[in-house]
Amino acid sequence: MTDKTMLRVLHALMSGDAEEKKKLLAELSEGVTWGKYLEFTQKEISSMPQKYRKMFRVGKLRAYMRERRRGGSINYEVRCRMDDINISAGGTTKEEARQRFIEKLNALEHGVKTTPTKFGDFIEFYFENFRKRKVAANTYKADYDRVKKHILPALGEMRLSAITPSVCQAFIDKFSDRGKTAQELFSLLSQTFKCAIAHHLIQFSPLDTLIRPTHESVNGTALTREQEARLLSETPEKYREAFAIALYTGLRPNEYETLRRDGDMLIAKNSKRKNRKIEYKRIPICPMLRPYISESPTMPCPKTLWNAFKKLFPDYTLYDLRTTFNTRCVECHVDDNARKLMMGHSLGRLANAYTDVSDEFLRQEAEKLFYPFPKIDG
Repeated sequence: MTDKTMLRVLHALMSGDAEEKKKLLAELSEGVTWGKYLEFTQKEISSMPQKYRKMFRVGKLRAYMRERRRGGSINYEVRCRMDDINISAGGTTKEEARQRFIEKLNALEHGVKTTPTKFGDFIEFYFENFRKRKVAANTYKADYDRVKKHILPALGEMRLSAITPSVCQAFIDKFSDRGKTAQELFSLLSQTFKCAIAHHLIQFSPLDTLIRPTHESVNGTALTREQEARLLSETPEKYREAFAIALYTGLRPNEYETLRRDGDMLIAKNSKRKNRKIEYKRIPICPMLRPYISESPTMPCPKTLWNAFKKLFPDYTLYDLRTTFNTRCVECHVDDNARKLMMGHSLGRLANAYTDVSDEFLRQEAEKLFYPFPKIDG
């Protein structure tokens, strides 16, 4: 142990700095050594903020470089912890680490928050500054819950530059029997590493050599017409209108709360538009829905409706009512464009740009949704 490291150990013990103790233990276990303080070139000093140039030139401020070896890889870190500076910058080469240190020094001078290099801090940075702007609020919450539950406990304390393909493979393999979860976690990691590359924190994604997990999506199972009749006849009256709306509009459960009536049309916010684009679906009240709907319909929260639905059909999900509506539209020969618009699906890039379907056409197609129920035994 060097004299400098011994001094740091004594300082950490006396100050009670838990974070510093943790870093020292990691350094000692990995055999990390700090070299002498760096002598920056005149060109490097000239690219520093003016207030720090003379201080580095005369040695009032000093930065140190350390070499970290893990397996067959080597990483370098430049650190300065003096006066009002607490900066650490890493790289796969000494030159890269020095350059990143100067970039962070300039960011500090301009009051810009430096980009974190620890994976847990960086994924929080990515979610707060970028993912929040790209996805819907409910998607953001679900993704962030996955990060907290699965990703942070496994990778949160690692440095971005230390995460290798083998580390990622071992992490994904833990979810090999949970296809959809593995696919979702792989996607979140991929987006995070792409963001890290864009910020010049890493050169390549450690996922590049991995095979993306696959998962066969299950789109749901439609109720039979007999089951449809049972749902509307046997469910408690206070939920009957809500189930009829779910059956004959194809609304997604997370769209229920946005529903309102406008004459013979039902209006609901489409929850599947990208880039936070706000779009409303217009769904005509079809003949099958008219006997059940009121002038001011209200929908219970999805969980309440789910519990009531499960009592009748324990092997189905609430989303299967949407599948049922789509199936009935196909069976009743509803025009594909009208069906997609009522379901809130995209018509395709070209069709979205040039197709302008009228409400009258939607009403005409919705009138096809009329069919008898089979007789229910008992």
